[in-house]
Amino acid sequence: LIALLIESEAIKAHSPKFNRALRRKILQYGLYKEYNENGYILLCIKKNVNNRSAPLTSFSSHTQAKAFLFQLVEVHTLCQKLCGLYKSGGACFHHQVHQCHGACIGKEPPDEYNNRIQKAIQPFMFDHESFVVIDKGRTHDEKSLVMVENNRYCGYGYIPEQEAIHHSSALKNYIEYQPDNRDSRQILRSFLRHKRVERIIRLEAETNY
Repeated sequence: LIALLIESEAIKAHSPKFNRALRRKILQYGLYKEYNENGYILLCIKKNVNNRSAPLTSFSSHTQAKAFLFQLVEVHTLCQKLCGLYKSGGACFHHQVHQCHGACIGKEPPDEYNNRIQKAIQPFMFDHESFVVIDKGRTHDEKSLVMVENNRYCGYGYIPEQEAIHHSSALKNYIEYQPDNRDSRQILRSFLRHKRVERIIRLEAETNY
């Protein structure tokens, strides 16, 4: 896992001629999840800034983000209005052509709509907001650490095997912090879904972004 994360950052740093897959450096726009006053989940396209919570996924342009969101709405029968793709005081266009179940006008209950939208965004979510992955180290007497906090990839490190540390503030002393980006989060999600690790420790998030 750490080798994959290091490779991703090295590709961005050195921009190799023949390895283009992970060269994206600037992803200005993100897809964010919010709630409105009626309890419905909103999907919003916003500029990525450091003081904002981690996006579900990121894009190099607003056009790219909007095209992706349109596709998400079509595939999962989401509401155009609640996804910021249709401005109206009433129902969205998709409701008029029977492709929206009426969340835009309160016809579909929030829990039903939110369950469907949670399934739509599940591929972009971690199972926990803040956690540390503990697995084998470089030698037999150490363990490797990879940390995620508030859904952001923080970095990796190594800890002596005999030290049983379970508090996030102590674990952070062993972390070499790295930039958070879409590729790093995707590597982590894919690895955790398809590979077995020694253990995952859930943490209480201590930093507000």
